[in-house]
Amino acid sequence: MTHARLRRLLNLLLHPVPAAILALLFSLLLFDAFPADSLMYHLPFSARLLHLPGAPDFANVAEGRYQGFPSLWRVLLGPGLVWNHPRLFIVPNLFALGLLVYCCRRFLGLSRSLVVCCCLTFPVALYGFRSSLQDFFVNILVLTASIVLFQSIPRRDGDHRKTLWIEWWDLLALLCLVLAANVKFQGLFMAVLVLVAASFFRWRDGASFGGQGLSPQRRTMLVAAILIALIFAQPLQNISRFGNPFYPVSVLGLSGTEQRHASPIQYIPRIPILTNAASYLVSAYEIDPIIRSKAGLSFNRSWHNHNLPKSEYQPVHPDYPWIVTGGSNGFLFLLLFVGAVLSVYGSKSGVYPELTPSLILRRRLLITSLLFMVLPQSMELRYYMISLFVPALVAVSGEATSLRLLMRWIVVAGLWLTLFTSFLQPTYYWARTGEWISARGLLSPDVYRDLPSVQDCVNKRELWGGLVSKASDRTTADIQASIACHFRLNQRRRDSAQKP
Repeated sequence: MTHARLRRLLNLLLHPVPAAILALLFSLLLFDAFPADSLMYHLPFSARLLHLPGAPDFANVAEGRYQGFPSLWRVLLGPGLVWNHPRLFIVPNLFALGLLVYCCRRFLGLSRSLVVCCCLTFPVALYGFRSSLQDFFVNILVLTASIVLFQSIPRRDGDHRKTLWIEWWDLLALLCLVLAANVKFQGLFMAVLVLVAASFFRWRDGASFGGQGLSPQRRTMLVAAILIALIFAQPLQNISRFGNPFYPVSVLGLSGTEQRHASPIQYIPRIPILTNAASYLVSAYEIDPIIRSKAGLSFNRSWHNHNLPKSEYQPVHPDYPWIVTGGSNGFLFLLLFVGAVLSVYGSKSGVYPELTPSLILRRRLLITSLLFMVLPQSMELRYYMISLFVPALVAVSGEATSLRLLMRWIVVAGLWLTLFTSFLQPTYYWARTGEWISARGLLSPDVYRDLPSVQDCVNKRELWGGLVSKASDRTTADIQASIACHFRLNQRRRDSAQKP
């Protein structure tokens, strides 16, 4: 291969368009509709909310979660449940990603394909996108809201005297925070942090104008007040019903059916707030997975696809799953974070970049992303993927420099690596050893691949005496089996009806 051909091949591989298209195609083709959490309570909760036949109650299993957890995700999973098309579960993720792509294009000047690469280059994010879990949807909405709300006031109008505190774009951002907060409690934590940060930035911008020229309109302020109230809808409802805003989690001495989990990283000193930050750091840079695994340093370490069987990768704390930390391809995250810091705070020959509205926005995004590390359970990166997305987006945006080009290449190369470790490496490992190491088993276009067989479902329903177990000692495994059999048998009926 000549030098020219090799260069053309590298230019093609490091261009974001092919990587982004392949990532989206793989995600749609190899969609994971039934991860453990979804079968355990997301889908059963949705079935009960929609009054589907055989929808279980959770009196002795997870009734507290049904009553106290935010419920919007149950509604969003509804179409896939009602029409028995599990691939519809990815629609909310596609909608959120599309909205983010538009906002990044408008406010950061990034190409569509590059935004997709930044959001899917991390293994934990790619898996979140191609599954029916809530985390990707929540984080993308919070990131979209942050990009809109953190703009500096001069960006909005050349004449600051015409600037408003609340504009229609801000209402869209607040709506994103409402959706995120009503999907899961971690979304609420992030929404509150973004609101506080945005209020501080607006106050600083207003102070720079001497407090003049900021003319709020009653209509937009009223709508904004309603949306902010809706952000706290679930905690307020829980206070009125249970006296605990985060029911069923027992916090601050308030009653609940579940105890608050501490960090599973036991070798970190227990210091309030700092413990969360330290746990986040060892997780984001994948120090903890390296320490706890016999494999040592590995570039394909991710929370859903480790290169060792479970039995050889055990947590220090036995009550936690083995996939609770990591998922960032730590070295990749380190490079992008350093690149982001250099792009917004670095200087060239002692000359610092001009303080443009775009640079102010990128600085605000990067600073705020650091605050997410102190939130509860920050070591589980899937809850706070926004802290991974922001360095990637900041590093590849801004003026066209050699640093920006390098960061763009790193993002795209990272996505190729993630695609390999997520889809191709498990296939190679299986061919060599006969053992599948992907946490979701066989990678196949069959979206029903992990569900019980038809005969297993028939046997279970005979044992239960109905569509779901009524035993007083039933477990979450029974709940998972009931909803899994609902999908499997409905699939069989649909396939039979389609046959001539």
